[in-house]
Amino acid sequence: MADALRSRNAWRTRRLYPPAVSAAPLPDRIAAIAERVGIPVQVDEASADHPLLPGTEHVYAAWAGDVLHVHAGAFAALAETAAASAPDFVLEDEIEAHLEAAVDDREAAEPAEGDEALFQSHAAFRRGEDLPHGWYRGGEAAGPARWIVDLDVFAEVWLSAYTWARLVGTRLSLTLGEDVLEIELPADADPAEALVLEGAGLYESEPFEDEPLPPCGDLHLLFFVV
Repeated sequence: MADALRSRNAWRTRRLYPPAVSAAPLPDRIAAIAERVGIPVQVDEASADHPLLPGTEHVYAAWAGDVLHVHAGAFAALAETAAASAPDFVLEDEIEAHLEAAVDDREAAEPAEGDEALFQSHAAFRRGEDLPHGWYRGGEAAGPARWIVDLDVFAEVWLSAYTWARLVGTRLSLTLGEDVLEIELPADADPAEALVLEGAGLYESEPFEDEPLPPCGDLHLLFFVV
């Protein structure tokens, strides 16, 4: 399920929308599409910076309780940047894809509940076993889209397919709380596979100068491309 959610960019279903929908103001278009697919939304006309990639990507939709908050400004910015490089770009398709991805993610997620379940899931993860989608969300929340499990940090990076295509093969500035981490996103990166930065997690104890470094966890970047 996780691989399927992270590989949604592999397909696009083209739909025909009534002229009244396509010509309406963007917030109204979003509301109409959400109503058609049966998703409760609250539309915000402004945009919102991506918490991990500010200035590079936006937040398109995020859950607040049982209501999906949708940022119309993010879709407006996407339309401006994608239309120039993608002649077949259809904004309504992108809106619907992001709304459906948010719902699919919410329905599929199975965070490990309780310390013992989280410990067992983490051990299984280190053994390379398949685990339910979002199991690490049972860990300690470390900020937007980030969770701590033991010494490992799991960070979800949700991107539009157009942003992903633009970023592969480049250097990214990843914001993690007060820290900014420079990383290389390989040109052949697969969004269905986590990018693991060894030693970029948490230290077991505070490191001191002139002393051996204590054990350190890894940073796992999980890309969700819509």
